[in-house]
Amino acid sequence: MVGIIVKPLGRPVRISMIIGLARKFPAEEAAHMACDELKGTLMEMGIGVRKVATIEDVTLEGMRKAKGMTDQEAFDFFSEGFKLHLAKLGVSRSVIRDLRFE
Repeated sequence: MVGIIVKPLGRPVRISMIIGLARKFPAEEAAHMACDELKGTLMEMGIGVRKVATIEDVTLEGMRKAKGMTDQEAFDFFSEGFKLHLAKLGVSRSVIRDLRFE
């Protein structure tokens, strides 16, 4: 698969914020906010609206899973999930490897 061209992300992906949402809010509310963050990040990277609109929304399931995880497990879970979304969209592996997470 040929990778799509995206702009390097000028900031880390805010996984810690998503974990905080999962801990603080009910799963449904946290999922909506996390999905908005994910889609905004993808668009900031230059992935088109049509492609962003087609990604499978698994944030509710993720928020429910994160409730029972340690912070490190949740961080790893969300980081890998974000990388998987990018790979499914056809983003180059080199771009995925260069991402920073906080």
